[in-house]
Amino acid sequence: MNFTSTLKTENLYENVRKEIQPWLNSITKHKEVLGVVLMSGLANSPNGRCFFDRYSDIDIVVFLDIPNSAYVTNPKKIDRLYPESIPRWLPDFSFYIPLLSNDGVNVEVNFHQMAYQYEKREDNIWSIMKKEAYCYTSEIFYDPQRKIKALIDKKKKLTSSERTRMIYELLSQKRWYVDVNSKKDVERGLLFGAEDLISKGLNQFVECLYLYNWVLRPVDKWFLNKSLYLNWVPDNYSKELSQILKVREITPRSVDERRKHLNFLWEQLINKLDQEGFYEKESFNIVSRRWEQNRQLKVSTTADDILNRLEITDEQKNSRIRNLIDFEMIENVCEFNKKILTDGFSSQSKHYFKEIINYLMKGNND
Repeated sequence: MNFTSTLKTENLYENVRKEIQPWLNSITKHKEVLGVVLMSGLANSPNGRCFFDRYSDIDIVVFLDIPNSAYVTNPKKIDRLYPESIPRWLPDFSFYIPLLSNDGVNVEVNFHQMAYQYEKREDNIWSIMKKEAYCYTSEIFYDPQRKIKALIDKKKKLTSSERTRMIYELLSQKRWYVDVNSKKDVERGLLFGAEDLISKGLNQFVECLYLYNWVLRPVDKWFLNKSLYLNWVPDNYSKELSQILKVREITPRSVDERRKHLNFLWEQLINKLDQEGFYEKESFNIVSRRWEQNRQLKVSTTADDILNRLEITDEQKNSRIRNLIDFEMIENVCEFNKKILTDGFSSQSKHYFKEIINYLMKGNND
């Protein structure tokens, strides 16, 4: 079933396209216009909705030839640094027209203005939502030099490394939002906060579900509904989603019930991701080491080096040894071995990590 087939409002698409065609043609007459792209419900593309109802906006993107824009890192600087290079005919981003196809009711026009040379910059990485819009709901209306198609094809791709990073970032938050902090908020009596964390955890799950299916997430208004039509969804997805969205009363029981249904979905998705080689249990550490800029500088720490050499299979022991090494801020393997040989750990460490220090010293004596 197509997503748009579930919409209950009248589709005005054909009449609207016919009505605004002359205006679209007039835009292409301006010498600075390299391309025009139709977006959202107005777009006629393999993945486009071709659905325009009385609540829709007219979204168009105009790509402009502004050579100086290649030298700025923010398009807002063009007007400040090179004001003469911006065409004076450009309208406001948002304005309204009384469409006859919509019984003369005002329809909002969103006139997106893109400086081609700025968009082409290698360091201009499109956001996920921008990529999604051009991937699935765009139609190139005017592109005589085929520059716009080449640009979009290059910029809209979801790379494997980008997908991996985003999935790990979402996995790393699952435990904190759903399993840990929502329970802490209940214990603290912060029930609104606990319900909110479950809701945010649901959004993270659905975004991860899109990525598992190699699909970019759409804007919020289509976010949940479109997820129902992904190639793979968990068992009883629609039913479980309904249960998670229900908040009859703000109580600890409500939080627990919603968490239970959300974890039912997460467990199925995590199993799928495990088969792909993702490590949910290590996701927080992986994100801290590889991508998060405000956590740790070294990808591999002294604790990693020491634990690799120890080759201890017991996860709890490994975790406690790591905590000990981190707390002591040990620089290398030699310092670690010396502390074991000479009982050189700090008095505070001996208090916090007594059992694991005894284990290490016993192992060394053995």
